Amino acid sequence: QQQQQQQQQQGGGVVGPLSPGPACSSKDGALSPDVADSVATVLAHCCTNTHEQQVLTSAGAVYGLCVLLVSKRRPSQVAALAALSPLLCGNPEACLELVRPGHLSRAHSKVTSEAASTPGIPPSHPTSSTTVPPEHPHNAPSCSTSTLGPDTQTTAPSSAAAAQNSTKSAAAAAEVMSALNSPSDSWPALEALLGLLRDQSPEVRLLAASCITHLAASFPRSTAAAAMLGSHRPPSNCSSSGGGGVPGPLVMRLEDARRAALPVLLRLLGDPVWAQAVPMVLSTLIENSEELQKAATDADAVRALAAILTQPSADACVREGALRALGSLCMSRDEVRRQLIDAKVLKHIIQGLEDPADGVRGAGALCVMALSRSVKTLRSSLLDTDVAQALCKLLTDSNPDVQVNAAAAVCNLVLEFNAVKSSVLSLGALEHLTSLACSMSAPLRLHSCWALRNLAYKSEAHVRRALMQGLPWPAMRSLLSDPEEGVQEQAICTLRNLCMDAPEHITAAFEWAGPDLLAAMEEKLDPSRDANPKLRQHALYTVVNILTGSESHKEAVATSNLPTLLLHHMRTSSNPDVRLPAVWCVINMTWPDANSAAGVAARAQRLKELGAEDVLSVLQTDASLDMRERVKTALEQMRAALTRPTGTPGVPS
Repeated sequence: QQQQQQQQQQGGGVVGPLSPGPACSSKDGALSPDVADSVATVLAHCCTNTHEQQVLTSAGAVYGLCVLLVSKRRPSQVAALAALSPLLCGNPEACLELVRPGHLSRAHSKVTSEAASTPGIPPSHPTSSTTVPPEHPHNAPSCSTSTLGPDTQTTAPSSAAAAQNSTKSAAAAAEVMSALNSPSDSWPALEALLGLLRDQSPEVRLLAASCITHLAASFPRSTAAAAMLGSHRPPSNCSSSGGGGVPGPLVMRLEDARRAALPVLLRLLGDPVWAQAVPMVLSTLIENSEELQKAATDADAVRALAAILTQPSADACVREGALRALGSLCMSRDEVRRQLIDAKVLKHIIQGLEDPADGVRGAGALCVMALSRSVKTLRSSLLDTDVAQALCKLLTDSNPDVQVNAAAAVCNLVLEFNAVKSSVLSLGALEHLTSLACSMSAPLRLHSCWALRNLAYKSEAHVRRALMQGLPWPAMRSLLSDPEEGVQEQAICTLRNLCMDAPEHITAAFEWAGPDLLAAMEEKLDPSRDANPKLRQHALYTVVNILTGSESHKEAVATSNLPTLLLHHMRTSSNPDVRLPAVWCVINMTWPDANSAAGVAARAQRLKELGAEDVLSVLQTDASLDMRERVKTALEQMRAALTRPTGTPGVPS
C-alpha cells in the first residue's frame, strides 16, 4: 500500500498488486512450523515494556506460544521459550492465560504423545510460617522492588457500568480460582516447562527456569493469588489455598517447579558462559522464600554472586541482579551477612548506590538494608563507610523504587546510633523523609514513616522539634487515618516515641497537636470503628507515655473520653496486648504524688465511678502473670490513692 501511494504521488498511476512471497501456510490455513517459529522469534523482541506485553497478551500471543511450547518440535519450543520469558515477566494476565484450565485442550490433544517429559520432582510439603514482630522500635521490613504507582482520581461509574464491572470482576475471580484449583493435567504448558528444565542446552534450561520464576511470582503461595493479578481479584473469601488453609493444586505445583528450577540456576551460576544471565532470574526466584534462600546459601551462592559483582565486564542488568539476589539472601540470616562481608565486596555494594542505572541503585539500597538489619554488621562494617551520605542522597532520587529502598535502609541505620542520627540529620534526611511521608505512593509513605519513627526513638529534644516542624500536625493526622494500615501503625508509633522519656517532650507534642492529640487517640480506641488490635495497642501505649508527664497532662487525659474507652477494652477485649497497656494507663493515672494528692484522688474516684475496680477485680485471674501483677498494682493504688508516698510514674518494660 505504501508503494502504491508513492507511485500515485509520483504520477506513476496505480501499480498492480505486489507479487506474493513464498508459501507460508498449509492447505488448511495454518502457519507452517518454520514461519510460526520465526513469528515467535520476532515476538521475543517485542516485549520490552509493559505496553507491548499488554498488546501481545490481548492479541492472544500466549495461546500461540503455548501451542509451540507443548509441541515435540524442538525449534518451536526454543522459540516459544524465548518469547514467553519476557512476556511473562511482571505480567500476571499472561501468566493466568498460560495456566487457564483447558485453554490448550485442542492443541494438547494433538501432541499429548509428543509432550516433553516432566522431571521427577518431590511433592511439596505445605508449611505455615508467621512473622513475629520485632521489639519496638524495630528494623524495616523486607521489601520487594515492586512499588505501588501513584494514586489516581477516577470518576465514579454509573450504576449500569458498575454492575457491568462487577460482573467482569466476578468472572475474572472465578477464572483465577478455577486455575488455582484445577488438576495438574490442566496445565500442559507448565508441565512442558518442567520437562525443559532437563534439556541439554544451558540456554533452554535458563529460559525454562525464567518462565517458571515469572509464573510462580504471579501466584504467591501464602497470599490470595489475585492480589498479584491487578483487576483479577477474587472475592474476599477466595484464596490461593482454596479456603481451607492448604494451597490449591496449581500453587503447590508451582512450589515444586520453583524447587526444581533452583538447582538449575545454581549450576548455571558456575558456568562461565551463562553465569551473568542468572542473577536477575535467581533474585526473583528466591525472593520471600526462606527455604529457597537457605538452599541457595548452602550451595555457595553468596560467593558466586559476589564474584560476579566484582567483574568489570558485568553490565547494569547483571549488577542489579547480583545485588538484588544478595539482598534477598542476607535479609534474615546473620551468618549470610557475615559471608557477604567476608567476601570483601562491601565497596562494590556502596558503589552501586551511585550507579547511573536506576535498577542498580535500588538493588544496592536493598542490599544495604538487608545488611543493616544486623546491629553487629552495622557496628563492624557499614558505619565505617560513607553509606549514610549515599543513602540520604537517594532519598531524593528520581526513581520511586530507589527512594523506597533507601528509606528502608535509613530506617535501620538510625535505629540505635546517635552518631548516625546526627549524620543523617546534618545531611538533610529529616526534611526529605517528612516530605516523602506525604507522598502519593503507599510504600514511600510506609518506609519514610518507619524511618521517622526510629529517628524519634529516644532522640534528643532538638531532633523531635525538627521532626514536628517538618511534619505539620495536619499531615500527621492524615497519616493516622491513611488507607494503608501499615502506614497508620508507623505514624502512631512515631507519635508514641515523640511522647516518651520526659514531660517536656509531651508538652512539645501538645503544643504541636493541641487537644487533637487526645482526640486522635480516642478515634483509634473507639469501639464503633473497625480497628486493627495492633493500632489500638500502640494508641494505648501512647496514652501510657502521656500519663508519665506532668499533672496537667494527666488531667487532660482524665477529663477526656479516654478513661471510658480504656476500661471498655479492659472489659471486652480478648487480646492481652490490648488489655495490658489499658491497665498501665490506670496505674499511671493513679500513681501517688504527694504534691498533687488531690488530683490523684479525683482521678481514682472517676475511675471507680466508671467501674474500673470491678473490671480490675475480674482481671485478677488472668492467665498472664504480668497482667495479674499490673492489676494488683492498679487496685492497690486506687484503694489507697491519698496515702501513697511520692514516686515516679510507672513505665512498662
